[in-house]
Amino acid sequence: MDLALHIPVPCGGATPDEIIAAARRAGCTSVELTLRANVNDACDWQAFGRRLRAGGISVIGTACAPGPTTDAGDVRAVLNALLRQTASLGAGTLVIAWTWLEGAFGANSPGAPSDVVHKITELLLDLRFEAESAGVVMAVEAQCRHDPLAAIAIRDLLDELTTPWIMVALDADAAGLVSPGPATWIRTLGPRIRRIRLRSGGETLQRPSTESAAALLADAGCAAMIVVDAASLSRGGM
Repeated sequence: MDLALHIPVPCGGATPDEIIAAARRAGCTSVELTLRANVNDACDWQAFGRRLRAGGISVIGTACAPGPTTDAGDVRAVLNALLRQTASLGAGTLVIAWTWLEGAFGANSPGAPSDVVHKITELLLDLRFEAESAGVVMAVEAQCRHDPLAAIAIRDLLDELTTPWIMVALDADAAGLVSPGPATWIRTLGPRIRRIRLRSGGETLQRPSTESAAALLADAGCAAMIVVDAASLSRGGM
């Protein structure tokens, strides 16, 4: 089973050599890097990616580290920059937190009103052309609320968008804290899942191991990549 190690330290805060060493300790040959939400980042991302590949480590995806945003125009510029940075690293997935998008559109309450959902959807649809040009899928990290219908709503929204450049990222730990649990989320969203993250921490009945998560994804017809925290590699079953 191929697993990617999540690197929580934003790029620039960890050197390629440090990332290579962390991945090797975890027994991984690929990583998911964290990028800052900064349009003025001057890092040579192509050189950064080459250094990692020279050390035997590939970058399969990136995740946006939430930062201050002011309006939708700012978010669009940031996401454009992140798409370019992700492509320069040689990665094919950019994970974007739904809660970060909500905050940028002024939804500070637990649950975005329908007009905010519409604005976010329109933004992502506008960006799909940039995503296609970069060869990078935008995977929006689902907000797993205490609502058993949330997974169905996300599935229906993705089906309406009808583009392969917008998919969903799932945090199994967050899904495990709410009904109906990660297994049902995976079965409901199926091939729409681009990436699933398994966090470290004490085991619970709702936290899947890497093996059971892989089995659930396979049963759901999903080829999502599994991203792990270093400590979660030694965790047990469901």
